[in-house]
Amino acid sequence: MHTIKTLRVQFDSSLKPYEVPAFRGAVIAQVGFKDTWLFHNHIDAQTYIYRYPLIQYKSIAQKPVIFCLNEGVEEIHKLFAQPNSSLTIGTQKNEAKIGRLLMEEFTIELSTAPTYQYSILNWVALNQQRYLDYKKLERLTDKIALLEGILTANIISMAKGIGWHIPTLIQLHIKSIEHTRFVTFKKQRSLAFNLTFVCNVALPDFLGLGRNVSIGFGSIKQVKS
Repeated sequence: MHTIKTLRVQFDSSLKPYEVPAFRGAVIAQVGFKDTWLFHNHIDAQTYIYRYPLIQYKSIAQKPVIFCLNEGVEEIHKLFAQPNSSLTIGTQKNEAKIGRLLMEEFTIELSTAPTYQYSILNWVALNQQRYLDYKKLERLTDKIALLEGILTANIISMAKGIGWHIPTLIQLHIKSIEHTRFVTFKKQRSLAFNLTFVCNVALPDFLGLGRNVSIGFGSIKQVKS
């Protein structure tokens, strides 16, 4: 088992999902680019840090949310310390009034069987090569098996990013695919999945898995039975 800190900061304004990149940009503009790499995962404008994002920007129930993990929980004070509390999202200037703060300690642990059920929204699983591999598969069972392997790898990558070594095998099964659609980010078109899966890993709600999690893709939520 591994205990992590999480902080969910919900602002008292409205935000549509397609506005999340602009929301992220507004926060980065507010805190500045220097010595704030957890906000944007860049050393400088040209150098990207390839690691799991510990500050993630989301639209949850049409509200702007920043989801922080571990060091990200400490880093977010740099936003709260800014004298100017407004955020310019696109062309609209908004007062960054906090509607809700929820800080928790969550124990990520493994069970002996896949007893935890989750929904995951807008999960971007496939890079360009993997998408071609996916399209070539004719049987649904083969497509599901490919996605299960990728989702398992996403959990392993996340665990590494939060400093947790998974001591045993992850058991994961996709129960259903509810919806797929194409999304575009930085002029790249990707297939996104809404699906339900079960696994033997206890994970916190609103954690992101997969590609583009820094802007809200791949958020999970436990489905209570």
